[in-house]
Amino acid sequence: MNDTESLGELTVEQRSATAEEIADAARAVYGLRAPINPSYWCRLVGVALRWQTQFEEGRYLRPVNEPPSIVIQEDQRGLRRSHFTVAHELGHHLVEETRRNAELRQYLTDRALRTLSRIATASTEEERLCDEIAGALLLPIETVRAVRQLDGRPCLSDLLDIASRHRTSYAATLVRFRRISGINMTYALCERGRRKDTEEDVWFVVDRQELGLQLPVNAWLRPILSTDDERSGDRRKGHRGYAMWFAPTTQECIVVWTDWERLPGGRYAVLVMQAPSEAYTLRMKGTREYRPEPCPCDIKTNPD
Repeated sequence: MNDTESLGELTVEQRSATAEEIADAARAVYGLRAPINPSYWCRLVGVALRWQTQFEEGRYLRPVNEPPSIVIQEDQRGLRRSHFTVAHELGHHLVEETRRNAELRQYLTDRALRTLSRIATASTEEERLCDEIAGALLLPIETVRAVRQLDGRPCLSDLLDIASRHRTSYAATLVRFRRISGINMTYALCERGRRKDTEEDVWFVVDRQELGLQLPVNAWLRPILSTDDERSGDRRKGHRGYAMWFAPTTQECIVVWTDWERLPGGRYAVLVMQAPSEAYTLRMKGTREYRPEPCPCDIKTNPD
């Protein structure tokens, strides 16, 4: 490997494959088994876990002549979000241990070892790798691949169930799923309300996370029930089907495919995916004046 290669930025595939191998090595050597138990996992790898007030979200410390430790903000204790933070900081410990520990290194392929040798300590590239390690530790690849897909689209109910069972946040779960599946989507958190101008019932997007699918911001959603949906009498807490994604500021309106579930407290978790091209020629019930003229090229896709 020459110096030029060692300075090059890693590809997503290189980073992801190395993270999977490090997570597998940690499971084999230390017995880290999902779902996460932060204090137990830290004890297994020989790291002290401390919670402190007035501290940044998380940090891995390895002082000279002292045991390594992970410090997490006290306000995050017990929250699912903190589990990803702990797993990320454990990733730093595992990376450092893999550099030093022959027992861990024996579980890595030559390709993973070469990739690891290109990553400088405390670099941006190491931060990205530790994000991947955290995902691999919290949600093993076989768990994510077990998510049902209907017509090539994931079931949101399965993803939310995995998040609950593995004590991970919805965001971390969806990011991990997208990384493994390659499906472009946007995750939106919505509240049901009424438009002031038309008195129409819609879902206002109060938070969102783009996972490869770019959609207009400041938007609301209006689900569309097809005739088949109404005949089936399917009134479960979630629903899969078309919806209108409308951005009042820019007057952009796009037909999207959604899968949604009602959350405790009345909000809705909505997985938004690109609608098939035929959706733009169908006269679906309820579209009225919002039926878009543009074709699917209005939806931009991020490769990563």
